Amino acid sequence: MKFDLSLAGFALFLIVAASGWFFRWSDKQKFSREQAITQAEAAAEKKVNEARDFNHLLNNQKQIS
Repeated sequence: MKFDLSLAGFALFLIVAASGWFFRWSDKQKFSREQAITQAEAAAEKKVNEARDFNHLLNNQKQIS
């Protein structure tokens, strides 16, 4: 039985390509997860800032009247 190098090379190519695709996909997932966390933090900070600004305006109106 002869060992076919072209078949072995093709199998090695498939393994390397699949692992590359997997690691690229996992990096994309990590990036999108980090991006979602950053957006959620920004939204929460914006909500807190808006509430603080509203309370400042409310207190200013109370002081004026």
